[in-house]
Amino acid sequence: MWFVLGLMLGPAVILLLGWVSLSSISIDWGSVVLGGLLVGMGTKIGSGCTSGHAVCGIGRFSFRSVVAVAVFMSVGVMTGCSCD
Repeated sequence: MWFVLGLMLGPAVILLLGWVSLSSISIDWGSVVLGGLLVGMGTKIGSGCTSGHAVCGIGRFSFRSVVAVAVFMSVGVMTGCSCD
């Protein structure tokens, strides 16, 4: 309950403090919908979400979860690192 409340109140507080204005926010709804669908497909194909594999799967010593976490963490690091 607190998590969901924070999700709703966080942006409201930022707007009230004037850190971001609504006019500066641009949303491409096509990308939002496509991203949501891809996340859902990935969760289904991967037999669970990334945090589920990391927290619950590794906690119960699931080999599939260990492999999944190793793969998505490796890809995340490679994606996030610049190759100059």
